[in-house]
Amino acid sequence: YSLTWCDVRALDEAEARRGLAEGGAMRRAEAEKMRWSARLAEAAGAARLLREAFGAACEREERDGRGKPRIPGAAAYSVSHSGGWVALAVAGEGVERIGVDIEARALRRRALPEALVRKTMDETEAAAVWASPDPWAEFLRRWVEKEAYVKATGEGVSGGLKDAMHRMASAEGWRVAPAEAPAGVFAAVAWEARGAE
Repeated sequence: YSLTWCDVRALDEAEARRGLAEGGAMRRAEAEKMRWSARLAEAAGAARLLREAFGAACEREERDGRGKPRIPGAAAYSVSHSGGWVALAVAGEGVERIGVDIEARALRRRALPEALVRKTMDETEAAAVWASPDPWAEFLRRWVEKEAYVKATGEGVSGGLKDAMHRMASAEGWRVAPAEAPAGVFAAVAWEARGAE
């Protein structure tokens, strides 16, 4: 797979709207409903990365029955954004499905809520989070792995995060790995390899 990044932290509204014009019709329509915010800048970054990766084919982008974006006839891909950063993972040879998730540490300034850990981590994972000298870092590292997997499968978070890694471990051909990321950003990519043992 390939992973590309876009930094939109300094993008103003006019630049973001121009950037969105480069994206496909689906993303432009979704962005028209947005007021100016960091989310709009991140949407512009996603549009730019998709245009760079898929060219004019990004005009055919649509959502499948589960709401997962796709471009018919193109390689599988996944987009994630957080804290002014946008990442695009594109499946390579032998990769059937792919998911990426990123989380910016800067957005997590308060104490890690125990309820969030209980809801999203199994007992072993929760114990590792609380035993870590930096619980937020351990939590985010595990979170992006789970989120990347449920994005790749199309389940989304509604499929449940608490047992996501158990589901992945029992599913044939699935892998998840941390990804190189800008300082202060946690990232992971999950993918399903065709014909994997």
